[in-house]
Amino acid sequence: MLRLLVTLIVWTCAGLAWAAAPHDQNICRNVDARKVIAQTGFVQAMPAFAKVVSETQIVLLGELHFDLVGSRKKVIETLAPMFGGKKTCFFYELRSNKSIGEHLADMRRPNYEMNLEQFGEIHRAAKAAGFVEITVDSPNEDDYLMDLSDLNARNEIMARNMAQALKSGRCEKGLMIVGKAHLAREGETWTTIQKYLESHAVTSTAVNLQNSKERVGFSSYAELASWNGVCPKRTGLPTPQDLRFFAHKDLPRGLVFQPIADRPTGSWSDFNYTILLPVR
Repeated sequence: MLRLLVTLIVWTCAGLAWAAAPHDQNICRNVDARKVIAQTGFVQAMPAFAKVVSETQIVLLGELHFDLVGSRKKVIETLAPMFGGKKTCFFYELRSNKSIGEHLADMRRPNYEMNLEQFGEIHRAAKAAGFVEITVDSPNEDDYLMDLSDLNARNEIMARNMAQALKSGRCEKGLMIVGKAHLAREGETWTTIQKYLESHAVTSTAVNLQNSKERVGFSSYAELASWNGVCPKRTGLPTPQDLRFFAHKDLPRGLVFQPIADRPTGSWSDFNYTILLPVR
């Protein structure tokens, strides 16, 4: 009974804190954010993104898994020429004890159709771009048993493997599509991939891949949805017919992806840029 009472008090206090300023954390409703978004030139055409790619060693593209099938190919094709002919690695959020080919073979089993569609699309685009394909995630099964409360082990391993690929000369630049949770902090619960890369003296840019029609069908992912219905029609960011991007540097800090009372998740300021995906 005491535990129930304490829980109810915590929920109530969290709800009151949220009720006090519900629009302050929402990118589509925050007054200052709306002013920035409305500025001429805020959203830019993709050719200008080449400067971003040239100034960093690794570009990290944060996605919600299983929501971007059909868009990844377009993103990779668009970014590939921006690496300027430099030897570029494409890093996979897959266990490093198997190659991408071995992983794809494993995914041909029953009930893995969605994984095969997702990674098959990425592999074909990365191969066509001439990228060196490297799997970098933890080979340790225990590292995948945790919930989203601690991603440090995997983030550290992925960063270390990417840094090693660059320092060994396997590639000069890197591109990775990875879950947004690995790039956005849950309060101070874990350290992001980009922070671990920094500890290896490797520069990176964190990019939010944003599908304006994004919907999350899994409750475990819903709290990390950076759109997911929080932006009403005509109050949010544009929904372009082709890829566009914008920088986050002028946005007010404290804007969360999915503003919920008891657990604000990643912040827009955890990312340097957003690439807006066209409506499919």
